[in-house]
Amino acid sequence: MSHTNGREPMISYSSLSARHLEALMRVDDEAVGTKDYLGLAYFWAYEYRHPLRECSFALRRRVHAALLTAGLAVNGESKKHLAIINRITAKFQAEWAAGFSPKAVQR
Repeated sequence: MSHTNGREPMISYSSLSARHLEALMRVDDEAVGTKDYLGLAYFWAYEYRHPLRECSFALRRRVHAALLTAGLAVNGESKKHLAIINRITAKFQAEWAAGFSPKAVQR
């Protein structure tokens, strides 16, 4: 179920039961705004829902960490927030704009 990629433990979320995933979501809700954030819980302002909602947990963690490092509220809105989100999710946004669908790729 988990392994180490040399940097951090990885979990296959698809192998978790609904009960365990719900428990992780509750824990992650409490971790929003801290370095312990896992990438599961929504933390962003409504304005940024499209680029972040469909991101991987890893990209969400990277955005979250970058916002904290910049001294910004993770649920805030500003030009700085948008610049950080755009920088980290640029590849994802290009694919999204081109009509990329992660669900379509999995089929």
